[in-house]
Amino acid sequence: MFKKKNLSEITSEEMQENIKALELVYDEAKELERKNQLLKAKYDQDAKYARIHKRLMEKDPLTDRESKLFEALKSLKKEIDEQIRQNAHILENESFVEKMILRLVISELKNKHELPLDAARSQAINQIIVKEYMNEFHGRVA
Repeated sequence: MFKKKNLSEITSEEMQENIKALELVYDEAKELERKNQLLKAKYDQDAKYARIHKRLMEKDPLTDRESKLFEALKSLKKEIDEQIRQNAHILENESFVEKMILRLVISELKNKHELPLDAARSQAINQIIVKEYMNEFHGRVA
């Protein structure tokens, strides 16, 4: 465990080491932010799809190619957004939204883009997407 020191007790060498460590953390944070902004730009500045993309690439990715996931999600985004554009009040009924998005997840990801989905995985993806849309609708920040 580290011994807590007063600022006056820190040597110049320790201070330099701390500065280097902080610069490394800062550089890593800047690089992560750059990658996040690039991903968001791919989805036409739609942050919720950048978050969805990242969640789906974590742990057990649907595909080993991010480009394939991007194509599938972009197609899914187009379909969901079109449904919402046709009826803006649709988001007031979360149960309906869940069913609609699940149908589109299966149609777009499994059938059209041939991603390996079973019922449990489809439902898990659906929950991620519905949560993002509902948070946006209710003005909650992710």
